[in-house]
Amino acid sequence: MNYVLLYEVTYRFLSKGVCSYFKPNEIHLEKFNPNDSTLKQSRETIQSQLLETAKSQAWQSMLGFSQVFNLLVEAKKPLIGHNLFTDLLFMYKQFYQPLPANLKRFKSEMQRLFPSVYDTKYISYEINSMLSDKSQRWTSNGLISLYEWLRDHKHITHLLLYMPKLKLMDDLSVSNAKLHTGGWDSFYAGFCFVHLIYMLASLKHALPTIVKPFTLTNQLACVRRLENKINLIRAEVNHLNLAGPEPESRRPDMILVQTRSGRRIRVDQVAEMFAEFGSVDVRYRSQNSALVAVGNHICARISLEKLRNHPVYKTWSPIFPSWRHHTHIPDNCQIQVVIPDTSSLRYHTNLTDQTQLPHL
Repeated sequence: MNYVLLYEVTYRFLSKGVCSYFKPNEIHLEKFNPNDSTLKQSRETIQSQLLETAKSQAWQSMLGFSQVFNLLVEAKKPLIGHNLFTDLLFMYKQFYQPLPANLKRFKSEMQRLFPSVYDTKYISYEINSMLSDKSQRWTSNGLISLYEWLRDHKHITHLLLYMPKLKLMDDLSVSNAKLHTGGWDSFYAGFCFVHLIYMLASLKHALPTIVKPFTLTNQLACVRRLENKINLIRAEVNHLNLAGPEPESRRPDMILVQTRSGRRIRVDQVAEMFAEFGSVDVRYRSQNSALVAVGNHICARISLEKLRNHPVYKTWSPIFPSWRHHTHIPDNCQIQVVIPDTSSLRYHTNLTDQTQLPHL
């Protein structure tokens, strides 16, 4: 019940009325002597309480997302996100502590803060590789593309039988969704997670002649091996393991490109030359050479074959047997997030120091 306090000052008395919003005709009046010390103390107490309440509200407003972060840490519930490596770095730096000097400390602290983390992008890669029928595979695992594929699930209906239905509130609509806002991206990531773990349970336990629903316990048991594995892009390994050693690299070796004449190399020309073979990153190495990182082994093989007799550039891969992709990320790797531009992330290791490469 909501009430309104009504004050009326008369000749020697203060009348206080309490009026209900729902029963405006029922007003209770009490008379007090304004010189009464009890009334004075009561008034001061009320003013003090109002001031403290205002201070508390202002402080809570200033804290903002820190309150959510603290609740997540306290709850120790599974943390779910899509391609959330930079999100973890950002939260750590902005709401906990400055980023540590090495990766080992970062992983240790993240395990203490969030013991259970799931990355739906990494999970989607793993499940996609398990689908033998290529028509069932999604071609893109960007958040919105993956959401739409799982929502329609025309080609994977048999893997999502008895899947619980997820519905939005009546006053919300996916057609009015605002991408890259916290609420909608959280909904999409959660939607993808519950569908992906159900698919995983179906792939692991379902038999051709037996179709049955899976409990949440079954589903979480199936996805446990993918826990705390965070997707990485443009790195030597495809994911970061927050709870253990890093995986072996599946990336192809970098390709060394050098001008045949010894003239100054143009990185933009090299990037354009490799663009037809897929997504690549090019880094200037010396006056007449550059390093090219390709996305997969197929791209590396095709580009090397087609550029073997290029009139201007010559290519090699692997570059040097002693400088292959390492099987783990070193503990002294440095991580830095540049604020306020949260999309700018510098991730580098001592392996990328040009001085460590032998001269040709």
